Amino acid sequence: MNTRLRTSLFIGLLILAAAFGLPPGAQGAQDLQQVRIGVLAKRGAERCLEKWSPTADYLSTRIPGKQFVIIPLGYDQVYDAVKFQPFDFILCNPSFYVELETWYGIMRIATLKNLHADRPYTRYGGVIFSRKERTDIRTLEDLHGKSFMAVKETSLGGWRAAWREFAAHGIDPYREFKNFHFGGTHDAVVLAVRDGLTDAGTVRTDTLERMQAENKINLSDFFIIPVDSVTVDDFPFVCSTRMYPEWPIAKMGHTSDELAEAVAIALLQMTPDIPAALAARCAGWTTPLNYQSVNECLRELKVGPYRDLGKITFADVLQNYWYWLVLITAGFLILINLNWRLKASRYRLEAEIGERRLVEKRLIQARNQAEAATRTKSEFLANMSHEIRTPMNGVIAAAELALSEKLPERAAHYLEIIHTSAYSLLGIINDILDFSKIEAEKMVLETRPFRIDEILDRVVDVFHTKVAENRIEFLVDIDPDIPKALVGDPLRLQQILTNLVSNAVKFIEKGGVILVSISATETTEDRVFLKFFVKDTGIGIAPEYLPLLFQSFSQADASSTRKYEGTGLGLAICKQLVHMMGGTIWVESELGKGSTFYFTAGFERCAGVTPHKFVPPSDIQGLYVLVVDDCNENLVIMQKILNSFGFRVRTVTSGEEALERLQENQTREQPFDLILMDWKMPGIDGITTARHIRRDLKLSTIIILMTAFEDQSVRSKAQKEGINGFLAKPIYQSELFNAVMDAFGKTAVKSETA
Repeated sequence: MNTRLRTSLFIGLLILAAAFGLPPGAQGAQDLQQVRIGVLAKRGAERCLEKWSPTADYLSTRIPGKQFVIIPLGYDQVYDAVKFQPFDFILCNPSFYVELETWYGIMRIATLKNLHADRPYTRYGGVIFSRKERTDIRTLEDLHGKSFMAVKETSLGGWRAAWREFAAHGIDPYREFKNFHFGGTHDAVVLAVRDGLTDAGTVRTDTLERMQAENKINLSDFFIIPVDSVTVDDFPFVCSTRMYPEWPIAKMGHTSDELAEAVAIALLQMTPDIPAALAARCAGWTTPLNYQSVNECLRELKVGPYRDLGKITFADVLQNYWYWLVLITAGFLILINLNWRLKASRYRLEAEIGERRLVEKRLIQARNQAEAATRTKSEFLANMSHEIRTPMNGVIAAAELALSEKLPERAAHYLEIIHTSAYSLLGIINDILDFSKIEAEKMVLETRPFRIDEILDRVVDVFHTKVAENRIEFLVDIDPDIPKALVGDPLRLQQILTNLVSNAVKFIEKGGVILVSISATETTEDRVFLKFFVKDTGIGIAPEYLPLLFQSFSQADASSTRKYEGTGLGLAICKQLVHMMGGTIWVESELGKGSTFYFTAGFERCAGVTPHKFVPPSDIQGLYVLVVDDCNENLVIMQKILNSFGFRVRTVTSGEEALERLQENQTREQPFDLILMDWKMPGIDGITTARHIRRDLKLSTIIILMTAFEDQSVRSKAQKEGINGFLAKPIYQSELFNAVMDAFGKTAVKSETA
């Protein structure tokens, strides 16, 4: 019976005895709990038992109630031993330990202390060697094309330590050695090199020295191959590789912490002179060392837990991206389904293509016919509007001439009706003519210089009488900083503003307020983009009608046509004109509170025109002005304009509040220099307030009365109460400046470029 068979049978008996709780030679100790220690048999099972059985006996005597048993393990048995857990502890090389710690969670409790010449060592490495007479092998590079033997692929000192040095020198043993194989034990490798069965080999440090001590070899018969990059100091054994911590003993995952602690204490208390240490040829045990250097070795070689380092496996992809894989698979299945459905529908679509082409041809013909009809209609409307305007102008002119004559009251009334109706009809005709031009794309904007304030003047003049009759307060707010001289189409701009103001006047009750505001949204050296809005306090528009406002021949409510008249073309024309000016138009409205129509438009600056500011003479600069008006919008406008003159402004909303402020101000060092006061206000009006200022407060402060309605009797009455000047609303910057200068007897002065 050969040695391998005897060893296998012996290990089988040990495991069988352990399974029944009957350690060899210890059947009489059945009351003791057996503790199994698996040991890597690096030099064979018999040598393993001879070396480590005394350690088991030592632990049995030190830990009551426990019977420790050594079970040798071949290199191929270590993984299964830990995986199926027939052991409580395992003693193996550091390479095995790092792998088992990662995969099965074993935990080191102590590290072996090797012994040589009465000195302990806790590090070891590998030695690469050949026969001494092989003078052709003196460096690692000389091994190229030679035969080589290592202990086992999982052995640290017997292979992986040397492999790391080969890799560091760019040598791939698996490709560059002529014959590369493993001997199974360290002794087998040494004997194979000695007997010439292989050119060179590697074993762990201390193997050659121990075999020489056992008279198995003569160390002088071997040549130790040095590695230039490796330097080992204060180490008693021949060595060719970097150093690593000695073998650890580790507890299995199921082993209790109490038992592991007892074993660790017993091992740490072992001294070099006791039989267990002498048999193991060690100096005892130390606390577990750091095995990071072993991890680094395995990582560089990409073995053990690092075998898949840098590789992407299907398991990794499945683990990390399973969600996306599910989505992609689902998407792929959906695409297959969609593709099938698309193919099915493609045949149906191909059958319909002929019909679609025929329909498209008919649609093109219908569109051409509709466009031709539209052009014909537009031309007809333009011609008809022109033909109607000529006699209509005659009717208007004749009515105006007749009204200038002395006529009976009834006849004059009838002529007034004819005159008014003719103007209304002329406005409708003009709307139709403009709309037809726009629809036929014959409308072209003019480009000529104009002043924005003059446009506003003309708009105000158009509605002056109507506003005065209905006691409507008409306000204009022009940002003082915008350029006044522009280039564009003033008539079309005036048409837009006139239309919007006309709607505001039409839908506002008596005593309401209309505000026209102009400001700049963007200004460059050559162009200016203005924002206009017309705000009224009229009846407002219901939300459901807002989308219809800018459509042709539509109104907010059909009933409004009968009450307020109109064609529904005005806002549609405004929208087209605004778009032609490069702007947009929109509306905000609240039913019962009023509406605000906004639009933007772009114009060129008028070349050679320099804007100016209004600057009062030095002796009246910084005037302290009190503004009295019940309309908040007008207060804001007045304060903005007065501030542009450099005046300080205080605003109040009633005559009563004005009298209180003036009475308080009398005791101050700097009283008000000027009072700007509205005529019509709740409570006491402007004229009555002026009477109290002159008679009760005895103040001679200059007072300028603001009124939205021309009435000579009001002017006469105001002058009797000591009012110094008058301003007609809407108030412009230039008019206000001139009124202040006239009241103080000054001449207006304009500054240089603003």
